[in-house]
Amino acid sequence: MKGVPTILEHEIVLDEIVPLIALPTSPGNVVPVSEVEGKKISPSRYWFFCQSWTSGFWMVGAIVKDRSIHPEVSFDVNPTSRQIIQNMIKNKTFANADQAGARFHQSGCMGCIGNGPSSGK
Repeated sequence: MKGVPTILEHEIVLDEIVPLIALPTSPGNVVPVSEVEGKKISPSRYWFFCQSWTSGFWMVGAIVKDRSIHPEVSFDVNPTSRQIIQNMIKNKTFANADQAGARFHQSGCMGCIGNGPSSGK
């Protein structure tokens, strides 16, 4: 019908998803997590950049709620705008990530240009 918005639905079959991890020294160096299982990782980061969206941060906040990040893992959050930060505070994502041990960076680009701590390798 003309003028009626289309509703998009996505079905995700979790059993078909292969967890991936980006290895140094490029975000393009991605392998299945099973290839590095049992190996020490440091630093490890989570962040959204460039086209960040509040729901992505919310999902991570829900995952880490009432949990702690391992002390040898760097849990970095890099919101790309003040609007994202305000939304994270409003929906408790900021508090959940903070209590889990996240390090928050100022809004703007960081990960996509390679800024941040280095593993020295």
